[in-house]
Amino acid sequence: MGYARVHTLQPRYDHHPHEPHNTHHGHTDGTAGRAADGVGGPSHAASSARRATSPAAQHPGATLIEVQADVSPGLVGTSIIGRPNQTIRETADRVRMASLNSALDWPSTRRITILLSPADLPKSGAYYDLPMALAVLAAAGQVEPAALQDTVFAGELGLDGFLRPTRGIEAIARAAASAGFGRVVVPEVDAPELPDLLGPQVIALPSLAAVVAMLREEPSVDESPIRTFRDP
Repeated sequence: MGYARVHTLQPRYDHHPHEPHNTHHGHTDGTAGRAADGVGGPSHAASSARRATSPAAQHPGATLIEVQADVSPGLVGTSIIGRPNQTIRETADRVRMASLNSALDWPSTRRITILLSPADLPKSGAYYDLPMALAVLAAAGQVEPAALQDTVFAGELGLDGFLRPTRGIEAIARAAASAGFGRVVVPEVDAPELPDLLGPQVIALPSLAAVVAMLREEPSVDESPIRTFRDP
């Protein structure tokens, strides 16, 4: 059906520097890593590619992560590759239920492959929920990839589709500001704890449905209004 990619940032304290970066995790990770670089990857004619992140880069306090999603015909299921920890492996079920409970069409009858790039960096943190959900929805044609550009997304999702308090949001917002992104989308519940930021617009939203409504430029269906925080 399609391909998409979305930006998030992983705070440095969520890295695991003592884990070796060159350990082998089987053919799947290696193939996906090459596909991310455009070498040896699946044919875009077969998977009708759509795009929604950009190359990984280092920024003060965090590393830019590219969340890539491919939705295509094949054995139904979801694979998450790129050295995810157990919390991220559980994301597949959380984001699927969050999407369905938000009245969004989830590609449940398709093969979903999610790559967290750079593939050799250990990944951890529940803030991957929102970017992974958006990458899959964009790959499935629910969100226009162009709407995801110049934006960092981070936040944990509950099964009801609402964004929950999420560890690391302050560090992510600061790093996004340093990197010069046009905006960063975070859980509304974390907004009061964010310090004054230098740089991007910080948009605090209550739920996945509200984020998708913003990206589609549609009115939000949530009771909580969209709150935007910006430096003077």
